[in-house]
Amino acid sequence: NRFLIERLGELGRGTSQVIRQDEPSKPVADKFFQQIANPVLTNIQVTWEGTGPAPEIYPKALPDLFANQPLVLYGRKSDKANGVLKVTGTTANGGHYEDRLNVQFSENGNPAIAQLWGRARIKDLANQMFGGETKTGVDAITQTALTYHLLSDYTAFVAVSDEVRVDGNGISRTVQVPVELPQGMNDEFLDEVSVSNVRRGSIQPAPTVANSSTIYSVRKDGISAIGASTVSPAGTRADAVAKSVAAPKPEEKKQDVDKEEELAPQQIASAPHLSAAALEDLNRRLSALQQSLTLKGQVVFEAIIQNGRVTRLLLVEEASTLSDPATLALLRRSLQSWVVPDAPSTTTRLTLNF
Repeated sequence: NRFLIERLGELGRGTSQVIRQDEPSKPVADKFFQQIANPVLTNIQVTWEGTGPAPEIYPKALPDLFANQPLVLYGRKSDKANGVLKVTGTTANGGHYEDRLNVQFSENGNPAIAQLWGRARIKDLANQMFGGETKTGVDAITQTALTYHLLSDYTAFVAVSDEVRVDGNGISRTVQVPVELPQGMNDEFLDEVSVSNVRRGSIQPAPTVANSSTIYSVRKDGISAIGASTVSPAGTRADAVAKSVAAPKPEEKKQDVDKEEELAPQQIASAPHLSAAALEDLNRRLSALQQSLTLKGQVVFEAIIQNGRVTRLLLVEEASTLSDPATLALLRRSLQSWVVPDAPSTTTRLTLNF
């Protein structure tokens, strides 16, 4: 619930305190009530005075200041032109507060501060997509994470070894790997099988072992193959092999295309890589949903399908004319619960007209 508590505090331009289950609640509660009883500065606004474009500052909605709290801002100015940051607000006794801070950028910059700004930007972009992911937002988060070498929901770190060591005999080994339980958990909450799975693991020998590592930031969805085979989400190659089928003959492909044209309803303007059975099933789903929709327009989603389920649904805002949040939420719930028949793991662009 930490995300919920902290987000409520941010939206209310206030503060929040999270009490862990292993710490006493009274000292934390006393500190919290002491803070909110002594507001120092409210209605805080910041403006930039200087040449060139204004800096991109986060957080965009500045919180009120309480006792013993600092005002923390993260800003980035593309042209590195120096200027003055003016901070205004209302004091506890209702008076006007104003302060001017001279900002001077160093020639080489500061990588640590740059990463803090990148984290603040990713957080702001993620909050904008709380109602549903958009392609623009996902691309912006991914690019920011790659630029500033940060972890995000769409990027990960990969260690690449500079030294190669090969296990010559190629014999599988089972090793004990201790794994810490999540904070606040103990073995009483796990059954015997779960405990054994947490406490030990089986590792197959790999051709390379990371000895000295170089860290890179890469897209998660870019790592889809290992060697010449693809690992399924369940982690078994058998699943991947089982879904490998012979390519249809040219005449069979033509029949499938004809069926798609016959079965594609008016709502489905385009849905590449989906079979005739999937189009027919989607037609029934959208027809039932059409009765609940009162607005008209076009909606474009980029759907990532794995093992017959829509694992990620990104709204393509620039190609969509329907922007009503309630309607989009209804469509998202329907598509994300859709079990796609005869669907391989693929990415498709759904263009729907209503």
